[in-house]
Amino acid sequence: MHGDGSNAVPIRIIVVPSQQEADALVDQLRKGADFAHLAREKSVDSTASDGGYVGEMDPTSLRAELKEAMIGLRPGVVTNPVKLPAGYAILEVLDKPPAGAAIGPNSTGALPIAARGTVRYSTQISGYAETLLAQREQLRSIAGWEQNLHAGCEAYQEGVPRAVDRVRAMAAEAGQPMDQKVFEIYTLGQMLASNGKMDEAIQQWESAHETATANALPVAQRLQVVLGTAYLQRASINDFTTEHGIDRSRLFPAMPGALHPRPADVQKAIGFFLDVLHQDPTNLEIRWLLNVCYMTAGTYPDKVPPEFLLSADKFSSKQDIGRFLDIAPEVGINISTAAGGIIVDDFDNDGLLDIVTSQIDDCAPLHFFHNNGNGTFSDRTEAAGLANQFGGLNIIQADYNNDGCVDILVLRGGWEFPRRLSLLRNNCSPMGKPSFENPQGTVIAVVPN
Repeated sequence: MHGDGSNAVPIRIIVVPSQQEADALVDQLRKGADFAHLAREKSVDSTASDGGYVGEMDPTSLRAELKEAMIGLRPGVVTNPVKLPAGYAILEVLDKPPAGAAIGPNSTGALPIAARGTVRYSTQISGYAETLLAQREQLRSIAGWEQNLHAGCEAYQEGVPRAVDRVRAMAAEAGQPMDQKVFEIYTLGQMLASNGKMDEAIQQWESAHETATANALPVAQRLQVVLGTAYLQRASINDFTTEHGIDRSRLFPAMPGALHPRPADVQKAIGFFLDVLHQDPTNLEIRWLLNVCYMTAGTYPDKVPPEFLLSADKFSSKQDIGRFLDIAPEVGINISTAAGGIIVDDFDNDGLLDIVTSQIDDCAPLHFFHNNGNGTFSDRTEAAGLANQFGGLNIIQADYNNDGCVDILVLRGGWEFPRRLSLLRNNCSPMGKPSFENPQGTVIAVVPN
């Protein structure tokens, strides 16, 4: 018992894909193997780099199957393997937190095992966390993956479909508790959404909602939020690379004249959000999403139910900064990327600012756009030697060797995996043709703790 009156205890976890692996690890742990070492080496959970340490949690807040497995568990004793949607979990209670550990639960690490990590508390429809776990699992089968720029892409392309098949099979198993089945169907939808299969994802979430409703499960309302968000997102999906004459300043749904190519999807989203608000009229998040739906449909504010209307004057500004038009595709910067970095600098010393971009996607290379001097850019990624430089949550420029040409440091891994950084030397090629390479001895390695 802690001084704040809670029953929180320090918890560690290992998650592995199969029952066989979990049984083998339990056997090793009970023979004295170090839990933290095995977690770093074997676990596919996001806490692996921290030795499996989740934080201090109240066992009553855990998922039902884990809470049951921990009944009477003493510090230093591990549970039998417990089946979760992400794999098979082994938990250990500690008598005190590891040295240097933060006080309280690790909010990210706790999600897979906490009751709040189930469907009823999540409106995520990106599938990011689920696909990340699948990629991590596959990476562990690739020797030297930390130094291999292609390994991350390979792990994503092979590991995610394998994980989708596994979750699909789990969701189809007969005889399991309905709340578990709903969570597995929801997880399957998440992974499909992450792969751009939004139609299939929505089908899964519709199935999860029907099952939850038929069995009077509390998660049914939360799944209404998931479905409303998914339909709103699908209604706004456009292939902007093939559209012409679009005023991209109006892409945000709140702007008059926004695109709404799937009105039926907008109406579906409105229906789900109204159902939620009729049960919980004080939910400001859902009120905002409902108003966005009407904006997307071009019927804001007239058609918004008065009791749920958010007046536009709440968002008005006293300053008019004008309107910024997105002209990137028209001037040659025609790419769509995930989170990443950007450098605007003169890489070929011709007095014009060029552009280099990166993205976290392990299958996407850096891009180099040469400034043509007339307001347009040319994609010279391959000529610059950057086509094989995959990934990069961020990039930084500096002339590290003082030769008068701007070089690039590529930062990879972020909070996901320990990954190799690359220092790319600018070869000071003739104007308009800069090229970069990894000179021997300038590859910066990052290895797991």
